[in-house]
Amino acid sequence: MGRLYGSAGSVVVWLGPADPNIHLAVSWAQTYIAKKYTAASAYWAKLDAIAKFSESARFKKGRACLQALEGYLDLLGLPYWNRMWTFQEFSLPKDEPICYCGDVAFKATMVQEAQSAILQDGIGFLDQLVETSAQEWSKLSEEEKEERGKIKSRIESKCQVVLGNMLPPLEKMRNDWRGAESPLLYLIGATAERNCYDKKDKVYALYGMVPSVQQVYPPDYAKPVKDVMLETTAYMINHEQAPAIWSFFELRADRLTDTSYPSWVPDFGLVNSRLPSGGKGVADSLLRSEDVPSAKVTSDLATAHLWARSLGTCKIVLTFDSVFTDAFVNQLRGLLQKGPSEVLESDAGKSIRKLDTLVPRMARAFVAHHVQQHQYSTEEILATFDLIFDFKTPTRPIGNHCWAMIEDAAEGLTGKTLFVTEGGCFGICVGDVKDGDMVTIPPQTRAPRGKSIPKRADWNTTGWWELHMSMV
Repeated sequence: MGRLYGSAGSVVVWLGPADPNIHLAVSWAQTYIAKKYTAASAYWAKLDAIAKFSESARFKKGRACLQALEGYLDLLGLPYWNRMWTFQEFSLPKDEPICYCGDVAFKATMVQEAQSAILQDGIGFLDQLVETSAQEWSKLSEEEKEERGKIKSRIESKCQVVLGNMLPPLEKMRNDWRGAESPLLYLIGATAERNCYDKKDKVYALYGMVPSVQQVYPPDYAKPVKDVMLETTAYMINHEQAPAIWSFFELRADRLTDTSYPSWVPDFGLVNSRLPSGGKGVADSLLRSEDVPSAKVTSDLATAHLWARSLGTCKIVLTFDSVFTDAFVNQLRGLLQKGPSEVLESDAGKSIRKLDTLVPRMARAFVAHHVQQHQYSTEEILATFDLIFDFKTPTRPIGNHCWAMIEDAAEGLTGKTLFVTEGGCFGICVGDVKDGDMVTIPPQTRAPRGKSIPKRADWNTTGWWELHMSMV
Protein backbone atom coordinates (compact mmCIF):
# COMPACT_ATOMS: atom_id res chain seq x y z
CA MET A 1 0.00 0.00 0.00
CA GLY A 2 2.88 2.35 0.72
CA ARG A 3 4.25 1.98 -2.82
CA LEU A 4 0.75 2.41 -4.24
CA TYR A 5 0.09 5.71 -2.47
CA GLY A 6 3.63 6.97 -3.02
CA SER A 7 3.48 6.47 -6.79
CA ALA A 8 -0.15 7.50 -7.36
CA GLY A 9 -0.73 10.43 -9.69
CA SER A 10 -3.61 11.59 -7.49
CA VAL A 11 -5.49 10.30 -4.48
CA VAL A 12 -9.12 10.91 -3.54
CA VAL A 13 -10.19 10.54 0.10
CA TRP A 14 -13.79 9.76 1.02
CA LEU A 15 -14.64 11.22 4.43
CA GLY A 16 -18.31 10.27 4.48
CA PRO A 17 -21.59 12.10 3.90
CA ALA A 18 -21.85 15.84 4.47
CA ASP A 19 -24.51 17.88 6.23
CA PRO A 20 -25.45 21.53 5.60
CA ASN A 21 -23.07 22.78 8.28
CA ILE A 22 -20.09 21.03 6.67
CA HIS A 23 -21.09 22.60 3.35
CA LEU A 24 -21.02 26.01 5.06
CA ALA A 25 -17.64 25.32 6.71
CA VAL A 26 -15.99 24.42 3.40
CA SER A 27 -17.50 27.35 1.51
CA TRP A 28 -16.50 29.70 4.37
CA ALA A 29 -12.88 28.49 4.15
CA GLN A 30 -12.87 28.71 0.35
CA THR A 31 -14.24 32.28 0.47
CA TYR A 32 -12.27 33.84 3.32
CA ILE A 33 -9.10 31.70 3.53
CA ALA A 34 -8.38 30.37 0.02
CA LYS A 35 -9.98 33.44 -1.64
CA LYS A 36 -11.49 31.01 -4.10
CA TYR A 37 -14.86 32.20 -5.33
CA THR A 38 -17.35 29.51 -6.28
CA ALA A 39 -21.11 29.32 -6.58
CA ALA A 40 -21.24 28.62 -2.83
CA SER A 41 -19.22 31.80 -2.17
CA ALA A 42 -22.09 33.89 -3.50
CA TYR A 43 -23.98 33.07 -0.30
CA TRP A 44 -21.28 34.68 1.86
CA ALA A 45 -20.84 37.61 -0.55
CA LYS A 46 -24.55 38.36 -0.29
CA LEU A 47 -24.49 38.16 3.51
CA ASP A 48 -21.48 40.50 3.65
CA ALA A 49 -23.21 43.03 1.41
CA ILE A 50 -26.54 43.25 3.24
CA ALA A 51 -24.90 43.03 6.68
CA LYS A 52 -23.52 46.54 6.10
CA PHE A 53 -27.01 48.03 6.16
CA SER A 54 -29.19 45.82 8.36
CA GLU A 55 -28.97 44.64 11.96
CA SER A 56 -31.09 41.61 11.16
CA ALA A 57 -28.75 40.77 8.26
CA ARG A 58 -25.75 41.00 10.58
CA PHE A 59 -27.53 38.63 12.92
CA LYS A 60 -28.18 36.25 10.01
CA LYS A 61 -24.49 36.41 9.02
CA GLY A 62 -23.50 35.62 12.60
CA ARG A 63 -25.82 32.63 12.69
CA ALA A 64 -24.28 31.36 9.44
CA CYS A 65 -20.75 31.75 10.88
CA LEU A 66 -21.83 29.78 13.93
CA GLN A 67 -23.19 27.00 11.69
CA ALA A 68 -19.93 27.05 9.70
CA LEU A 69 -17.96 26.67 12.96
CA GLU A 70 -20.08 23.70 13.93
CA GLY A 71 -19.50 22.19 10.48
CA TYR A 72 -15.75 22.76 10.86
CA LEU A 73 -15.74 20.92 14.18
CA ASP A 74 -17.83 18.09 12.69
CA LEU A 75 -15.47 17.81 9.73
CA LEU A 76 -12.29 17.48 11.81
CA GLY A 77 -14.09 15.15 14.19
CA LEU A 78 -14.78 12.56 11.48
CA PRO A 79 -13.36 9.06 12.18
CA TYR A 80 -11.04 9.24 9.15
CA TRP A 81 -8.58 11.50 10.96
CA ASN A 82 -8.18 9.11 13.90
CA ARG A 83 -7.61 5.86 12.00
CA MET A 84 -4.12 4.43 11.91
CA TRP A 85 -4.10 3.27 8.31
CA THR A 86 -5.32 6.57 6.88
CA PHE A 87 -2.16 8.32 8.05
CA GLN A 88 -0.09 6.93 5.17
CA GLU A 89 -2.99 7.45 2.76
CA PHE A 90 -2.89 11.18 3.45
CA SER A 91 0.88 11.53 3.95
CA LEU A 92 2.50 9.50 1.14
CA PRO A 93 1.03 10.92 -2.11
CA LYS A 94 3.21 13.50 -3.84
CA ASP A 95 0.25 15.85 -4.12
CA GLU A 96 -2.16 16.40 -1.26
CA PRO A 97 -5.23 14.17 -1.63
CA ILE A 98 -8.55 15.68 -2.60
CA CYS A 99 -11.10 15.11 0.14
CA TYR A 100 -14.74 14.43 -0.60
CA CYS A 101 -17.38 14.84 2.06
CA GLY A 102 -20.67 14.14 0.38
CA ASP A 103 -20.55 16.08 -2.89
CA VAL A 104 -18.13 18.70 -1.54
CA ALA A 105 -14.51 18.51 -2.76
CA PHE A 106 -11.69 20.36 -0.99
CA LYS A 107 -8.15 20.16 0.36
CA ALA A 108 -8.10 19.45 4.08
CA THR A 109 -5.13 21.75 4.74
CA MET A 110 -7.14 24.68 3.39
CA VAL A 111 -9.99 23.96 5.80
CA GLN A 112 -7.62 23.49 8.74
CA GLU A 113 -6.00 26.86 8.01
CA ALA A 114 -9.39 28.42 8.74
CA GLN A 115 -9.33 27.33 12.39
CA SER A 116 -8.31 30.59 14.04
CA ALA A 117 -10.55 32.83 11.93
CA ILE A 118 -13.62 30.59 11.98
CA LEU A 119 -13.33 30.17 15.76
CA GLN A 120 -13.09 33.92 16.17
CA ASP A 121 -16.17 34.59 14.06
CA GLY A 122 -18.25 31.70 15.40
CA ILE A 123 -17.41 32.06 19.09
CA GLY A 124 -17.74 35.83 18.79
CA PHE A 125 -21.33 35.50 17.65
CA LEU A 126 -22.02 32.77 20.23
CA ASP A 127 -20.97 35.20 22.95
CA GLN A 128 -23.41 37.75 21.56
CA LEU A 129 -26.21 35.18 21.70
CA VAL A 130 -25.77 34.21 25.33
CA GLU A 131 -24.23 37.34 26.86
CA THR A 132 -26.86 39.84 25.73
CA SER A 133 -28.06 42.51 28.14
CA ALA A 134 -30.72 41.70 30.72
CA GLN A 135 -33.13 43.96 28.88
CA GLU A 136 -32.59 42.21 25.54
CA TRP A 137 -32.72 38.77 27.19
CA SER A 138 -36.09 39.56 28.74
CA LYS A 139 -37.54 40.19 25.28
CA LEU A 140 -36.72 36.65 24.12
CA SER A 141 -39.27 33.87 24.23
CA GLU A 142 -38.59 30.89 26.46
CA GLU A 143 -38.11 28.76 23.35
CA GLU A 144 -35.43 31.15 22.01
CA LYS A 145 -33.63 31.21 25.37
CA GLU A 146 -33.66 27.42 25.49
CA GLU A 147 -32.42 27.16 21.91
CA ARG A 148 -29.51 29.52 22.57
CA GLY A 149 -28.56 27.53 25.65
CA LYS A 150 -28.56 24.31 23.65
CA ILE A 151 -26.44 25.86 20.89
CA LYS A 152 -23.89 27.06 23.47
CA SER A 153 -23.70 23.64 25.14
CA ARG A 154 -23.40 21.83 21.81
CA ILE A 155 -20.64 24.08 20.47
CA GLU A 156 -18.68 23.98 23.74
CA SER A 157 -18.95 20.19 23.86
CA LYS A 158 -17.70 19.81 20.28
CA CYS A 159 -14.88 22.28 20.87
CA GLN A 160 -13.75 20.33 23.92
CA VAL A 161 -13.73 17.01 22.07
CA VAL A 162 -12.40 18.08 18.68
CA LEU A 163 -9.94 20.79 19.70
CA GLY A 164 -8.78 18.71 22.67
CA ASN A 165 -7.78 15.96 20.24
CA MET A 166 -6.76 18.34 17.49
CA LEU A 167 -4.84 16.99 14.56
CA PRO A 168 -1.29 18.21 14.07
CA PRO A 169 -1.01 20.66 11.18
CA LEU A 170 -1.82 18.53 8.14
CA GLU A 171 0.91 20.08 6.01
CA LYS A 172 3.41 19.23 8.76
CA MET A 173 1.98 15.70 8.89
CA ARG A 174 2.64 15.29 5.17
CA ASN A 175 6.21 16.52 5.10
CA ASP A 176 8.12 16.65 8.39
CA TRP A 177 8.66 12.92 8.83
CA ARG A 178 10.65 12.72 5.57
CA GLY A 179 13.52 14.73 7.01
CA ALA A 180 13.31 13.49 10.58
CA GLU A 181 16.50 12.21 12.18
CA SER A 182 14.57 9.21 13.48
CA PRO A 183 11.62 8.73 11.07
CA LEU A 184 9.99 5.77 12.81
CA LEU A 185 10.20 7.44 16.23
CA TYR A 186 8.70 10.61 14.77
CA LEU A 187 5.86 8.72 13.08
CA ILE A 188 4.95 6.57 16.08
CA GLY A 189 4.78 9.74 18.17
CA ALA A 190 2.64 11.51 15.56
CA THR A 191 0.17 8.61 15.46
CA ALA A 192 0.18 7.66 19.15
CA GLU A 193 -3.49 8.56 19.64
CA ARG A 194 -4.78 7.02 16.39
CA ASN A 195 -6.99 3.95 16.47
CA CYS A 196 -6.57 0.52 14.92
CA TYR A 197 -8.26 -2.85 15.38
CA ASP A 198 -5.01 -4.82 15.68
CA LYS A 199 -2.45 -3.26 18.03
CA LYS A 200 0.36 -4.48 15.78
CA ASP A 201 -0.84 -1.99 13.18
CA LYS A 202 0.42 0.81 15.42
CA VAL A 203 3.73 -0.17 13.83
CA TYR A 204 2.86 -2.07 10.66
CA ALA A 205 0.66 0.75 9.33
CA LEU A 206 3.83 2.89 9.19
CA TYR A 207 6.01 0.39 7.33
CA GLY A 208 5.11 1.92 3.97
CA MET A 209 6.61 5.21 5.15
CA VAL A 210 9.82 3.69 6.57
CA PRO A 211 10.55 0.71 4.25
CA SER A 212 13.91 0.01 5.90
CA VAL A 213 12.12 -1.32 8.99
CA GLN A 214 10.53 -4.21 7.09
CA GLN A 215 13.92 -5.30 5.83
CA VAL A 216 15.03 -5.86 9.41
CA TYR A 217 11.73 -7.01 10.90
CA PRO A 218 9.23 -8.09 8.20
CA PRO A 219 5.57 -7.76 9.23
CA ASP A 220 4.25 -10.90 10.84
CA TYR A 221 0.74 -10.83 12.26
CA ALA A 222 1.32 -14.18 13.96
CA LYS A 223 3.75 -12.55 16.38
CA PRO A 224 2.54 -11.45 19.80
CA VAL A 225 2.10 -7.69 20.22
CA LYS A 226 4.88 -7.62 22.81
CA ASP A 227 7.38 -9.06 20.31
CA VAL A 228 6.47 -6.41 17.75
CA MET A 229 6.93 -3.60 20.28
CA LEU A 230 10.23 -5.08 21.42
CA GLU A 231 11.54 -5.31 17.84
CA THR A 232 10.35 -1.78 17.12
CA THR A 233 12.18 -0.41 20.17
CA ALA A 234 15.34 -2.29 19.18
CA TYR A 235 15.14 -0.99 15.62
CA MET A 236 14.83 2.63 16.70
CA ILE A 237 17.77 2.34 19.08
CA ASN A 238 20.09 0.29 16.87
CA HIS A 239 19.23 1.66 13.41
CA GLU A 240 17.90 5.16 14.03
CA GLN A 241 20.14 5.91 17.01
CA ALA A 242 17.06 7.12 18.88
CA PRO A 243 17.55 6.66 22.64
CA ALA A 244 15.33 9.74 23.00
CA ILE A 245 12.57 7.15 22.79
CA TRP A 246 12.78 6.92 26.60
CA SER A 247 12.00 10.61 26.92
CA PHE A 248 9.51 10.80 24.07
CA PHE A 249 7.28 8.01 25.43
CA GLU A 250 6.22 7.09 28.93
CA LEU A 251 7.70 4.05 30.65
CA ARG A 252 5.17 1.23 30.87
CA ALA A 253 3.00 1.10 33.97
CA ASP A 254 3.46 -2.68 34.15
CA ARG A 255 7.24 -2.67 33.72
CA LEU A 256 7.71 -3.71 37.36
CA THR A 257 5.27 -6.60 37.22
CA ASP A 258 5.33 -7.92 33.65
CA THR A 259 8.62 -9.75 33.20
CA SER A 260 7.63 -11.38 29.90
CA TYR A 261 9.55 -8.70 28.01
CA PRO A 262 12.15 -6.07 28.95
CA SER A 263 11.19 -3.18 31.16
CA TRP A 264 12.90 -0.73 28.80
CA VAL A 265 10.24 -1.18 26.09
CA PRO A 266 8.11 1.98 26.48
CA ASP A 267 4.38 2.51 26.15
CA PHE A 268 3.98 3.68 22.55
CA GLY A 269 0.46 4.87 23.24
CA LEU A 270 1.55 7.50 25.77
CA VAL A 271 3.64 10.42 24.54
CA ASN A 272 5.53 11.91 27.49
CA SER A 273 3.64 15.07 28.45
CA ARG A 274 6.13 15.83 31.22
CA LEU A 275 9.06 16.58 28.92
CA PRO A 276 9.87 20.29 29.29
CA SER A 277 8.74 22.61 26.51
CA GLY A 278 11.48 22.53 23.89
CA GLY A 279 12.12 18.83 24.46
CA LYS A 280 15.11 19.05 26.80
CA GLY A 281 15.19 18.62 30.55
CA VAL A 282 18.91 19.20 31.19
CA ALA A 283 21.04 22.33 31.27
CA ASP A 284 23.44 22.57 28.30
CA SER A 285 26.44 22.59 30.62
CA LEU A 286 25.47 19.13 31.89
CA LEU A 287 24.92 17.62 28.46
CA ARG A 288 28.50 16.73 27.66
CA SER A 289 28.27 13.78 25.31
CA GLU A 290 31.64 13.70 23.57
CA ASP A 291 32.90 10.17 23.02
CA VAL A 292 29.80 8.63 24.58
CA PRO A 293 29.10 5.27 22.91
CA SER A 294 25.77 4.99 21.13
CA ALA A 295 22.95 3.23 22.90
CA LYS A 296 22.38 -0.29 21.61
CA VAL A 297 20.23 -3.34 22.10
CA THR A 298 21.89 -6.75 22.10
CA SER A 299 21.22 -9.17 19.24
CA ASP A 300 19.04 -11.39 21.44
CA LEU A 301 16.90 -8.31 22.26
CA ALA A 302 17.34 -9.01 25.97
CA THR A 303 19.42 -6.02 27.09
CA ALA A 304 19.60 -2.33 26.23
CA HIS A 305 22.89 -0.56 26.89
CA LEU A 306 22.63 3.14 27.66
CA TRP A 307 25.65 5.09 28.84
CA ALA A 308 25.08 7.89 31.32
CA ARG A 309 26.97 10.50 33.27
CA SER A 310 26.57 10.21 37.05
CA LEU A 311 25.82 13.29 39.12
CA GLY A 312 26.07 11.31 42.35
CA THR A 313 23.44 10.71 44.97
CA CYS A 314 20.70 13.18 45.79
CA LYS A 315 19.22 14.74 48.90
CA ILE A 316 15.58 15.78 49.14
CA VAL A 317 15.09 19.47 49.97
CA LEU A 318 11.29 19.72 50.03
CA THR A 319 8.08 18.37 48.57
CA PHE A 320 5.76 21.02 47.20
CA ASP A 321 2.24 21.19 48.56
CA SER A 322 -0.13 18.93 46.63
CA VAL A 323 -2.61 21.75 46.00
CA PHE A 324 -2.22 25.35 44.84
CA THR A 325 -2.68 27.16 48.17
CA ASP A 326 -1.07 30.02 50.09
CA ALA A 327 1.28 27.45 51.63
CA PHE A 328 2.41 26.40 48.15
CA VAL A 329 2.97 30.03 47.10
CA ASN A 330 4.98 30.57 50.29
CA GLN A 331 7.21 27.64 49.31
CA LEU A 332 7.94 29.34 46.00
CA ARG A 333 8.49 32.66 47.77
CA GLY A 334 10.96 31.06 50.15
CA LEU A 335 12.96 29.68 47.23
CA LEU A 336 12.94 32.78 45.02
CA GLN A 337 12.89 35.67 47.50
CA LYS A 338 14.37 34.47 50.78
CA GLY A 339 17.62 33.08 49.49
CA PRO A 340 17.34 29.75 47.68
CA SER A 341 20.99 28.97 48.31
CA GLU A 342 20.38 29.03 52.07
CA VAL A 343 17.32 26.82 51.72
CA LEU A 344 19.02 24.31 49.45
CA GLU A 345 22.38 24.21 51.21
CA SER A 346 21.02 24.14 54.76
CA ASP A 347 18.37 21.51 54.07
CA ALA A 348 20.44 19.35 51.76
CA GLY A 349 23.85 19.89 53.34
CA LYS A 350 25.38 20.22 49.87
CA SER A 351 27.12 23.10 48.09
CA ILE A 352 25.20 24.56 45.16
CA ARG A 353 26.87 25.29 41.82
CA LYS A 354 26.68 28.72 40.17
CA LEU A 355 25.14 30.55 43.12
CA ASP A 356 25.16 33.86 41.24
CA THR A 357 22.60 32.54 38.74
CA LEU A 358 20.65 30.24 41.06
CA VAL A 359 17.52 32.41 41.39
CA PRO A 360 16.95 32.96 37.64
CA ARG A 361 17.72 29.30 36.89
CA MET A 362 15.22 28.15 39.47
CA ALA A 363 12.53 30.57 38.25
CA ARG A 364 12.97 29.29 34.71
CA ALA A 365 12.85 25.68 35.93
CA PHE A 366 9.50 26.31 37.63
CA VAL A 367 7.88 27.13 34.27
CA ALA A 368 9.96 24.85 32.02
CA HIS A 369 6.99 22.69 31.05
CA HIS A 370 4.75 25.47 29.84
CA VAL A 371 4.48 25.77 26.07
CA GLN A 372 4.43 29.59 26.29
CA GLN A 373 7.44 30.01 28.58
CA HIS A 374 9.74 30.84 25.65
CA GLN A 375 7.71 34.00 24.99
CA TYR A 376 9.04 35.60 28.17
CA SER A 377 12.54 36.52 29.26
CA THR A 378 13.90 35.28 32.56
CA GLU A 379 13.78 38.88 33.81
CA GLU A 380 10.04 39.10 32.99
CA ILE A 381 9.37 35.80 34.75
CA LEU A 382 11.26 36.88 37.89
CA ALA A 383 9.52 40.26 37.96
CA THR A 384 6.13 38.59 37.60
CA PHE A 385 6.90 36.14 40.42
CA ASP A 386 7.63 39.18 42.61
CA LEU A 387 4.27 40.70 41.63
CA ILE A 388 2.50 37.45 42.51
CA PHE A 389 4.20 37.24 45.90
CA ASP A 390 3.34 40.88 46.72
CA PHE A 391 -0.21 40.86 45.34
CA LYS A 392 -2.89 41.25 48.01
CA THR A 393 -6.14 40.53 46.16
CA PRO A 394 -7.29 37.09 44.95
CA THR A 395 -7.83 38.19 41.33
CA ARG A 396 -5.08 38.42 38.75
CA PRO A 397 -4.49 41.79 36.99
CA ILE A 398 -6.24 41.79 33.62
CA GLY A 399 -3.91 41.47 30.65
CA ASN A 400 -0.87 40.11 32.50
CA HIS A 401 -0.22 37.09 30.28
CA CYS A 402 3.08 36.16 31.95
CA TRP A 403 1.19 35.96 35.26
CA ALA A 404 -1.36 33.62 33.68
CA MET A 405 1.43 31.45 32.24
CA ILE A 406 3.16 31.18 35.63
CA GLU A 407 -0.07 30.27 37.41
CA ASP A 408 -0.76 27.59 34.83
CA ALA A 409 2.79 26.22 34.99
CA ALA A 410 2.89 26.28 38.80
CA GLU A 411 -0.08 23.92 38.93
CA GLY A 412 2.27 21.30 37.51
CA LEU A 413 4.68 21.76 40.41
CA THR A 414 2.22 20.72 43.08
CA GLY A 415 3.17 17.48 44.81
CA LYS A 416 6.60 17.31 43.14
CA THR A 417 9.94 16.91 44.91
CA LEU A 418 12.88 19.31 44.83
CA PHE A 419 16.31 17.74 45.41
CA VAL A 420 20.02 18.57 45.23
CA THR A 421 22.82 16.31 44.01
CA GLU A 422 26.33 15.79 45.29
CA GLY A 423 27.60 17.91 42.42
CA GLY A 424 25.50 20.91 43.48
CA CYS A 425 22.78 20.61 40.83
CA PHE A 426 19.10 20.82 41.63
CA GLY A 427 16.19 19.04 39.99
CA ILE A 428 12.45 18.49 40.32
CA CYS A 429 10.97 15.04 39.89
CA VAL A 430 7.67 13.22 39.78
CA GLY A 431 8.84 9.79 40.86
CA ASP A 432 9.30 8.13 44.22
CA VAL A 433 12.68 9.67 44.91
CA LYS A 434 14.52 8.94 48.16
CA ASP A 435 17.61 10.34 49.83
CA GLY A 436 20.63 8.52 48.43
CA ASP A 437 19.14 7.75 45.00
CA MET A 438 21.61 8.04 42.15
CA VAL A 439 21.00 10.75 39.53
CA THR A 440 22.32 10.15 36.03
CA ILE A 441 22.21 11.99 32.72
CA PRO A 442 22.16 9.78 29.62
CA PRO A 443 23.09 12.58 27.16
CA GLN A 444 21.31 10.96 24.24
CA THR A 445 17.88 10.77 25.90
CA ARG A 446 17.46 14.56 26.41
CA ALA A 447 16.23 14.03 29.96
CA PRO A 448 17.87 13.02 33.25
CA ARG A 449 17.06 9.82 35.10
CA GLY A 450 17.21 8.78 38.70
CA LYS A 451 17.61 5.30 40.11
CA SER A 452 17.70 3.67 43.50
CA ILE A 453 21.17 2.28 44.06
CA PRO A 454 20.91 -1.49 43.52
CA LYS A 455 22.28 -4.13 45.85
CA ARG A 456 23.84 -5.85 42.85
CA ALA A 457 24.87 -4.85 39.33
CA ASP A 458 21.35 -4.91 37.91
CA TRP A 459 20.85 -1.56 36.22
CA ASN A 460 17.72 -2.17 34.21
CA THR A 461 15.07 0.55 34.02
CA THR A 462 12.58 -0.94 36.45
CA GLY A 463 13.71 1.35 39.25
CA TRP A 464 13.92 4.56 37.25
CA TRP A 465 12.07 7.66 38.30
CA GLU A 466 11.73 10.62 35.96
CA LEU A 467 12.70 14.24 36.48
CA HIS A 468 9.80 16.61 36.00
CA MET A 469 11.61 19.76 34.97
CA SER A 470 15.04 21.22 34.32
CA MET A 471 18.14 19.62 35.79
CA VAL A 472 20.44 22.59 36.36
